Parts: sequence; C-alpha cells; structure tokens
Amino acid sequence: MKTNKTNTLSYIGLCLFLLLGTDLMFIVVDIVFHTTNLTTHKVYCVETDRGYAEMYQYLKFIGLILVLGLLTFKSKEKVFVGWMLLFAYFLVDDAFKFTGIKLAATFQLPSLLGLRPQDLGELLVFGSVGSLTLFMMLFVQFKSTHSTKVITADMLFYLMIFAFFGIFFDMIHVLIGNPNAAIAFGTIEDAGEMVAISLLFHFVLKTFLGAHMPETSILNKMAMLLRFKKLPETHYLNTSTEYDHQYQNQY
Repeated sequence: MKTNKTNTLSYIGLCLFLLLGTDLMFIVVDIVFHTTNLTTHKVYCVETDRGYAEMYQYLKFIGLILVLGLLTFKSKEKVFVGWMLLFAYFLVDDAFKFTGIKLAATFQLPSLLGLRPQDLGELLVFGSVGSLTLFMMLFVQFKSTHSTKVITADMLFYLMIFAFFGIFFDMIHVLIGNPNAAIAFGTIEDAGEMVAISLLFHFVLKTFLGAHMPETSILNKMAMLLRFKKLPETHYLNTSTEYDHQYQNQY
C-alpha cells in the first residue's frame, strides 16, 4: 500500500513538472519571439489567439473538466459540478471570444477609463457568470463535507491567482501606452494564467487520486505562517463521512 502511494505521488509530481515545464517553454519562446529575430511566426506567442500556447491552455481546461467529472462521480459532491460549469465557460469563452464582443455590440457599450467596449463587455460577462457560479457553489457548500469545503477553498485560492492575472494585468495591458511595456504585461498576463491553471489541474488531479488529504486550507496555512490567529476548521482526517473514509481507506 505504501509503495502504491509513493508511486502515485511520483506520477503526480512528474505531471506537475511536465505542466510547469511546458508553460515555461512557451513563455521562453514568447520572449525569444519579441526580443530576437529567430522566428517571426506569431503562433509561438502566448497571447496569439489559437496559437500553440492557447491550444495547450484549452487542453488543460478540458482535462480539468474531465477530472472534476470523475471526482464528482467518486465523491458524490455536487459542488464539483459547479466547478465543471465554470471551467466549461472559461473554455468556450476563451476559444470563441464572442461573449464580450457580442455584449458590447448588442448594448452599444461605451469606452470607459481607456477600456474598449469589448473589454468592458468581457469584464461584465466574466463578473456575471463568475458571481452566479460561485453563488451556486457556495449554496451547495452548506451540504458538503468539511473536507470538500477545504478543497473548494483551495481551488478558490488558485482561481483568485488566475483572475488576478486575467483581469488586473489584462486591464494594464490594454490601458498602457508604451508598446514595449504593453507586450511585457501581455506576456506576464498569459504566463500567469497558464501557471495558475497548471497548479489548479495538479491540485484537482492530486485530490481525485486520493494523494491530497488537506487538514486545513492554503489561506489558513499562510495565515499561520504570518502568525495570525488560526481560523477554526475541521481537519480532513477527523471527519467521519463516507467521502472522507473513501480517501482514508485508499492507502
């Protein structure tokens, strides 16, 4: 049993190495594209629509949806369905990019604070869909196990990192006037999104395979490191529900 657990952890570690390694490769290639004349094909840029890096990001979204589906079936926790819907929206919106443009054209949104109408439309759609989905998940959370609540809190932590780069750096990318600085912020934006989704995919995969048994959330651990008062939270291994026992008895 111990050997199986060690092998599982090794495979999961290798998966994270490959995910982040591929992210780093695309980031380096993007920097080479913008700073040298070695290649002129924009398909290598991380910000290029339907480029290699963006297609790789689509694969991670699809992988997240599939693993979350398996986790839903295994755990019988409905909150993971909400996560599946949220990432399905990210995938469709990122792949087709029609929601923000269509909303801006339909309601004739104005330019605001230097943002283009389509940028404002994208922010409104993202905020509306994200808020609705998170509200639904929080409602379902009341009936979830304590361990599932900790897992969801950790997933929200990674989602906040993704949103930070996708919204904050995206706005700077649009607003900034200097072309070179805009390119730099564009690369940081997409690189941050890629790494955040890789970390989230690794986390969800680790949870599904039973190699992740959190006793407290990431934010709580950060608070402990900063010597803040520890937030009250039930430890993962101390709960007595069927879902928790399923993970405890796996090894």
